[in-house]
Amino acid sequence: MKVLKQLFMIFLASAALFGCSDSDDPVVTAGAGNPVTEKLYISVAERGEIKAIHLREEVEEDTHAKIFRHAETPTEPTVTIKMLGSDGNPAAVLPGEMVFSEGNAYIRLSSPDAGPLSTQIQMIDIGTDGLDHNHPIEVGGGPTHLYLDHDKKVWILNDGDRAETTEADSVSVIVGGTHAETARIPLGSGHHIAAFATMSKRVFISNIHDNTVSVVDNDPASSTYLETILNDAGLPHNAAVMVGDNPHGIDYSHHNGMIYNANTQDAVNAISVINENTLAQTFIPLGTGAGEIPAVSRLRTRHQHDDPSDGRFIYVLGETVDDKGDADPSNDDTTAWVTVIDTMKAEDKGIIATTPIPNMRPARLIFGPHGKRLYLPSGVPFGGATPPLSLEIDQLAVIDIDPTSATFNELLKKIKVGNAGGHGSVATTSSDGHFLFVGNTGGTTVSVIDTEILEVVETIEVGGAPTGLGVVRIESHDDSGGHDHG
Repeated sequence: MKVLKQLFMIFLASAALFGCSDSDDPVVTAGAGNPVTEKLYISVAERGEIKAIHLREEVEEDTHAKIFRHAETPTEPTVTIKMLGSDGNPAAVLPGEMVFSEGNAYIRLSSPDAGPLSTQIQMIDIGTDGLDHNHPIEVGGGPTHLYLDHDKKVWILNDGDRAETTEADSVSVIVGGTHAETARIPLGSGHHIAAFATMSKRVFISNIHDNTVSVVDNDPASSTYLETILNDAGLPHNAAVMVGDNPHGIDYSHHNGMIYNANTQDAVNAISVINENTLAQTFIPLGTGAGEIPAVSRLRTRHQHDDPSDGRFIYVLGETVDDKGDADPSNDDTTAWVTVIDTMKAEDKGIIATTPIPNMRPARLIFGPHGKRLYLPSGVPFGGATPPLSLEIDQLAVIDIDPTSATFNELLKKIKVGNAGGHGSVATTSSDGHFLFVGNTGGTTVSVIDTEILEVVETIEVGGAPTGLGVVRIESHDDSGGHDHG
């Protein structure tokens, strides 16, 4: 495969950006005023490894522009970090999502076989690229999504056994930089996704089997800190709000103090809108008219705090299938939809745009910094089903989300990337958004996209399924302006 040896030219942002898994790209910084370097971390599930690509900073003499190059060969990771088991030996585990807190990367581990689900999180010291502790941190059963809150605590949503029981469903909380679970809080049943309400200091966590939302007190000054808030109706399984069918996407807008929850299999109420203080709830209906959502599968907003539009616009991803009526699903047509809700607008339930993406079924919403672009990596049908012939697989859709742009909420381009696999590609951006890294989970590569020209400029071979990505900005305090990684 031909590789373009392009320099990574990144004009560093001065602000510190904090993100979380399944909420925003995990970008962290050690501060301002010192030379900065960036690293790209890649979870390689099939090998039980983390690959680290170190990008060193240089300054061009003529333009004084800051440049990042790969520290070594452009197409090869610099460091390989093998995951360990509870006995301190290399383990047959599948690393996945990651978040960064207090100088450490927290990596979700899962089991590679049909045996018991993993209950572990591994830590990596991002300064040395070594394991921070020889033994993983024990958390709840089946850790799935990881988040970082405003106090730099790490939240791990444990899906348990994914059965219709609650014995193993919980959220584990770890104070950043520590090697032990701070708290384990019972949740409702099934898969979970979280939203962090900053004004009320509450965490809202959806329970997909219960059709409920649990609410956790995240105020350190409260007597119920890190406990669930139960409502008067006595809902089961530590839940505070009954929502629609199959909640699988939830986020928060500090502009209006509302939680937006996607009810992905509800034939009537597509979105629950929940007051963060009173827990009172209204709905945005499913449909094709004004103030209605055409389809719902995911929901997210930006949380990067670098412009006034942060958290204002809620993006709802959905999918419709045009059944041709011939009993052959390969002839059907699939359309993805991105519906935009302006939380500051009252009429039409706040809906300001519904953008179709023909012949794609994205599974994720990835936001670039500074409110300019929304990236939608594609996927294929789950369970090995044959995709429709018209489905454009292994694509990345790009939507303009800059409110000042003439093409606001329009589809700009589709970019061909590598093998997406069933869950679709994963992605993260460099800290200034100049480069997008797309992990092709069905293959063994990471595609590097220059977001200025919207083209793949490099392909990185990692040797196994890349299931998690993270970019870290780190200061260097030595005279050379970079870390010596040997």
